Amino acid sequence: GSVQGAVSDDASGGALKQPRGLACDATALYVSEAGGSRVRKMRLPEDLRKGGAATPRGAHIGGLRVLDDDGGCTEARLSFPQGVTLSGGELFVCDCEDHRIVVYDALTLEYRRSFGGYGDDEGELSFPYSCTILADECVVADTANHRLSVFNKDTGLFLRCLGCEGVGRAEFTNPRGVTYLRSPDPSGPNGRGRSVLVTCEKTRVQVLTLAGECLELLDVPHATDLWSVC
Repeated sequence: GSVQGAVSDDASGGALKQPRGLACDATALYVSEAGGSRVRKMRLPEDLRKGGAATPRGAHIGGLRVLDDDGGCTEARLSFPQGVTLSGGELFVCDCEDHRIVVYDALTLEYRRSFGGYGDDEGELSFPYSCTILADECVVADTANHRLSVFNKDTGLFLRCLGCEGVGRAEFTNPRGVTYLRSPDPSGPNGRGRSVLVTCEKTRVQVLTLAGECLELLDVPHATDLWSVC
């Protein structure tokens, strides 16, 4: 569809089951299906991609490789996946009901690693709904723990939580969507602005520093159930 909201094409052919997360690189769309507990990779229309064979738009390229030589590899399987994001040739998936982030090779869709795990202690997750990557950090909307949890994206090492108590600190109620953007603030490095995090809750949006300090709190008129932000 266009940025104005006009529908230009149905890439899936109507075959998706409860699509929740969407990411895109130069050649393909990656869509998480909560109803199918899977992620599908679909070819972009030829006029929107860089290189690649002239495969029809929406053509199914592949799904996650969840089996090893013994038919196992249960670590690669998903349960009610939500948000997805791409970074450095890897696909990060919020495995919501398994309370973790699962990382796959974006080209082959082979399983690489996972981090998180159920709980409310630091470094644990409870129903993560989305994540975003900034440099070497993965910021996760740790929805049922009412916080953002930050991990090293390569090692899965827990780094810190945002949404903790303290003066100026952001407080969250079931944050579902999280992304980052470059603020136009000229006080940033080299006058080019600075990176900020944006997160949405049920009826509001917050803008905060990477350290978790609230910069702006926006109530969204008539909103009843905000889900994601990009």
